[in-house]
Amino acid sequence: MIALLVGLACAPDAALPFGSTAEDCASCHVAHGDEWAASRHGQSTGSPVFQAMLPAVEDAWGGFARKTCEGCHAPGHGGDTTIGCVSCHAADGNHAERDGKLAVDLTEPLSGPFGLGAGEAHTTIDRGFLDDSALCATCHTVTGPELLVEDTMAELAASDLADRSCVDCHLPVVGARALTPETAPRVSHDHRMVGVDPPWDTDPTDPVAAEATRALLASALTLRVEAGEVVVTNTGGGHRVPTGVSFLRDLWVDADGIDGTTTLLRLGDQPTHGGVDVPLLVDADAVRHGSLASGESARATLPAATTAVHLRARAVRLDVLDALDLSALAETLPVHEIATVTVGN
Repeated sequence: MIALLVGLACAPDAALPFGSTAEDCASCHVAHGDEWAASRHGQSTGSPVFQAMLPAVEDAWGGFARKTCEGCHAPGHGGDTTIGCVSCHAADGNHAERDGKLAVDLTEPLSGPFGLGAGEAHTTIDRGFLDDSALCATCHTVTGPELLVEDTMAELAASDLADRSCVDCHLPVVGARALTPETAPRVSHDHRMVGVDPPWDTDPTDPVAAEATRALLASALTLRVEAGEVVVTNTGGGHRVPTGVSFLRDLWVDADGIDGTTTLLRLGDQPTHGGVDVPLLVDADAVRHGSLASGESARATLPAATTAVHLRARAVRLDVLDALDLSALAETLPVHEIATVTVGN
């Protein structure tokens, strides 16, 4: 199925006479192109963690497992090696809302939010699919290989935000701007696909990207202290937090005290083997789930003489980086300060 879809995407295309790669699109859509280039989609194959995981997946689970990962991260639509513009804008549906089973047709008008229109480069139409969470579900619902299971879309459906679209949080609306040199300014979406991963190909300490991540997490989670406990609650996330590759994510609560800083709890999925924690999913025989569903809380006892508690996040856990021989990245990964609560005097 993957080979069929890639072959279709790379077929000659009269509907896009100026080309179908992201670079072709960015030659006119400059702002969107810049945002996409620094996004998780634009770097879907460039992440050093992804590149290090691929051979580990193949060694542990076989070549088909590797191809399954590449089917979402490197679908080949329009000639791009990443998740390019046409992966979303030329998608006219999916064969299933899972495992990369996307239907992309470059012979039809591109999907756009403003309905039918025609320009020198291409025509557009609003199919109602571009801002439908079913589009995102195609790759953000994963049923394997092995223990690699992601159910983000089912988590959304079970939350109080089930009537919202993924784009509401991850592609926020920005002010009016010209989308090409020839068009009048209009409201559009930020194409950085805000998430937790850093912009690997640019400066990982970019303050704009870091603030976007911090703000997204802060909109989902609250931190409070009550009755001798620290409590973290998923009050605004439309899915579990963290979600997706939760076994990579680092989300934790630190407590400051007279004897230094103590980590009170960690959130996210923990791979285990024989009941013992292991850093990599490919070395596990089970997963202990620890993400917070919408409305769910995690609690920990507050040590005596605590002066402050901090909710913090990092894109990738340090033990995972060590296991992948990527420990040098630890110095460049930003630690996001999501919330701080001062305790007493």
